[in-house]
Amino acid sequence: MGPASGANITLPVVPNVVGTGVNPATAIRVSNSVQYMWGFAPNALAFIGKGFYGDVMVGLPETASGTSPLGRYTGTRVGYAVGPWNVAGAYAESVGPFGTMGPNYKLTTTFKESNLGGSYTFSGGKLMGHIGTTEFNIPNMPNMRYSHWAVGGEITVGNGFIPLSYISRKQNNAPGSSADQIAAGYVHHLSKRTALYTSVSRMTNKNGGTYTFIGRNGGNFPALTSGLVSSPGNGSAYDIGVRHSF
Repeated sequence: MGPASGANITLPVVPNVVGTGVNPATAIRVSNSVQYMWGFAPNALAFIGKGFYGDVMVGLPETASGTSPLGRYTGTRVGYAVGPWNVAGAYAESVGPFGTMGPNYKLTTTFKESNLGGSYTFSGGKLMGHIGTTEFNIPNMPNMRYSHWAVGGEITVGNGFIPLSYISRKQNNAPGSSADQIAAGYVHHLSKRTALYTSVSRMTNKNGGTYTFIGRNGGNFPALTSGLVSSPGNGSAYDIGVRHSF
């Protein structure tokens, strides 16, 4: 469980692996974790749909005694859903490496992540948005902070929907490096469990930003570069696939 977000961002932006704004030890999954959820349907990721809901997760590190607790995670989320409205806020702290520091990850830092998101559902689709921050410390660059916000929506079309999103992310360093991304797609439901999907995204770096696409769609390293040296740049990404829920 990461911090909650009300927006369905099809291709999120992240910094490149040097000076990452996301904990790489817990960005995809939290190992050795225990989670308690309330206000959710049994075996479901969605809230029941009325009143308060939330969850708490604790993840234990996978490191030897006396070493840095890489992968340790604590996080919580609380939300409220009533009628077409759904709002949730979340906070998490996790220990991870900053940048790519080798297989032993001797240099670690604590990532503090928080965000607030919400959505409104109507007959023709859904509107969504979120704001959030990530904070951590590294040598010679204390109090690193990334802020991000996004707006998005879903437009119902026949047996599917069109997801749309705009996201902006900024770092608090001297030049204030940042990136903006706009994305659109289409999801077509073949059945209750199976859907076809496709999306296209355009990212623009500003003020020395070296952001790229999650999932190595365009490559996580180097990030939108020229040759072997990271440099500001723009990029596009596309995807197409089939999703099936078991």
